[in-house]
Amino acid sequence: MLACAARAQEAATWQLLPEARVDGSGIFLQQLVQLVVPSSASSSASVAAASSAVLPQIRLASAPSPGQTASFSRSQITELVQKNYSGLIVSNWSGATLVRVSRRTRQFSDSDMTELLTATLQRESVRDRGELELHLVKPWATVPVPDEPLTLKYSDLPPSNVVTSSPSAMSG
Repeated sequence: MLACAARAQEAATWQLLPEARVDGSGIFLQQLVQLVVPSSASSSASVAAASSAVLPQIRLASAPSPGQTASFSRSQITELVQKNYSGLIVSNWSGATLVRVSRRTRQFSDSDMTELLTATLQRESVRDRGELELHLVKPWATVPVPDEPLTLKYSDLPPSNVVTSSPSAMSG
């Protein structure tokens, strides 16, 4: 069984993906490759042994800025691996000759903006003096933002631009 596992490990190759989407924490080798087990290593023991080959967490580079891309050739990836983790020998790449890396994004809608703005103002300004309810006056165009937690920073609001309303009793 050990010999079978060793053959599966030798026969398996790391296939470079043509593209990868990353978050702001950086570009990691695991995001650029996938393990490919040849069909000749078809026994369940050999496939399981090859599948258990796990790459160490190797940060290769900083993530590109939102809206930007970075491309890495096989040789550049090999150099980055050796620079950041000299204990891993990589020479059996297959797949893409160039990996294009971009930041993961999501669409930020008007309801997302209202929710983020309300939560921030409630927490930072209103606090326990009541419950804040916001309605956007102008439509908000949906925009792509990094698919990461967002924070909102604001400067103090002038009192003349804040409209308050309180419930009033109606009699009839």
